Amino acid sequence: MRDASTWVKLLEDTGWDGMRHFDSHAYRTEDADGVWEFAAASMRTYLILREKARRFHADPTSPPPWKRPRWPGCAEPTTPEGGLRAIRAADYDLAALGAQGYGMERLDALVDELLLGVR
Repeated sequence: MRDASTWVKLLEDTGWDGMRHFDSHAYRTEDADGVWEFAAASMRTYLILREKARRFHADPTSPPPWKRPRWPGCAEPTTPEGGLRAIRAADYDLAALGAQGYGMERLDALVDELLLGVR
């Protein structure tokens, strides 16, 4: 459910004006009525997750991950000029890279609590 909530939050936060749906399917054993029940349940789930995303933003303990100092680089291309050759030639401080944290565990816990209804 966390993956679905992440996609819903992304679509809502960015103001996506295209279709919103899950890449999911009713059980093959369902008849036409069951397929329509599945579609209705999927729409309800989307709306529930949209409301959870709104609550996430309103929760004062929710961190603004996009403002974390190391996150702005996430929008930059990951392949440097020179490609693989440049990557292999670069000198990396592996200890420093391994020591940095991104706060994802805290963020995951907050999302889980929100989805489970304890926030």
